[in-house]
Amino acid sequence: MENILSSKNNKKDYKSWSKSARSDEWTKEIRVEEIENGYLVCLDQYGEKDGEYKSEYKKYFSKENPLSDSDLETENGLEGAIDDFIKNM
Repeated sequence: MENILSSKNNKKDYKSWSKSARSDEWTKEIRVEEIENGYLVCLDQYGEKDGEYKSEYKKYFSKENPLSDSDLETENGLEGAIDDFIKNM
């Protein structure tokens, strides 16, 4: 019983990152959470399109952190990096 209790006290501190980009009435937001075997990537897109409010939320698994500094250095900035991530999934 002592082994079970001691293992619960050895919690790992997981890191998280987030970035967002807004153009006109549309917002793209990406949140990355470190998990045991990689990263949980949450993509939230929302805003007004064609006169009505729309929202889209998706979750992905990734072996690499898509918000690492080197991955965000693209010609189209953060919005382009988010689009590239979606296309490569």
